[in-house]
Amino acid sequence: MDRTSYSSLSRSDSRTAVGSYPRRFRTLVRENERAKASAGQELAEIFGLVGPDGVSAATIVATVTTRFGTIEEALRVGAVLDNPRVGREVLTDTGSVDVASGAEQLLAALETAAGSLATRMDSVENHDVGRTVSVDGAESLTLLDLMHEAVAVGRHQLDALEATLAFVSR
Repeated sequence: MDRTSYSSLSRSDSRTAVGSYPRRFRTLVRENERAKASAGQELAEIFGLVGPDGVSAATIVATVTTRFGTIEEALRVGAVLDNPRVGREVLTDTGSVDVASGAEQLLAALETAAGSLATRMDSVENHDVGRTVSVDGAESLTLLDLMHEAVAVGRHQLDALEATLAFVSR
């Protein structure tokens, strides 16, 4: 699903969704961890295994964390600058992510990033959600579009994590 699938969400609904992702990611990981513990596998091992898309759970969590940070910065510049411009990375999962940390550290970083993004979303005034940000090599987006992008990123990566954990649990 892309951000247009979430275009009916309000700023408040988008903020609530983003704020729920750390709990949802952690719940998914914990459910898998309990199942694998009975099979003698450790969370660190599970997090490093590659799923059906060639990506590990660690990379998925690091990617959503990085994307939330990028979207938060785009919201910040969009709210304070005239004619703001941001890089294409606000719309893509490309770029480097740090997966060197362990599972708990990655989940904690996601919680911090989602909390910061939710706070930034709260700070955007209702009359400012229509402000636009130019994205390099893409269309201009409103601040509300960026909020919808955050919801879409979280959902996409949550689905990817679920698929990866199911795959490596076989």
